[in-house]
Amino acid sequence: MKIKKGEIAEAEALLKPLISRKRFQFSEFSNFCTAQIELFMAKKDKDSARKWLQMWENLDPENPDLLPWKLKLDGDNLLNKLKSMVSGW
Repeated sequence: MKIKKGEIAEAEALLKPLISRKRFQFSEFSNFCTAQIELFMAKKDKDSARKWLQMWENLDPENPDLLPWKLKLDGDNLLNKLKSMVSGW
């Protein structure tokens, strides 16, 4: 909610203590990764957002919430790959 309100520093302060947490349930980790990705997107840092997405995907590759983030972060690259695959037929 803080990120959506543009309160980036406040959002970052809320998330910071969770970074040192040693264990998460899968749903907690998904929510935490989503928040981290949203935070870095709000900070215009797509590289860091991609790193969080990659870490999330490595730990929970079947999570259906990954695809919208992949499209948002790398949609152009994915479309170009699809175009090259189709044109090669």
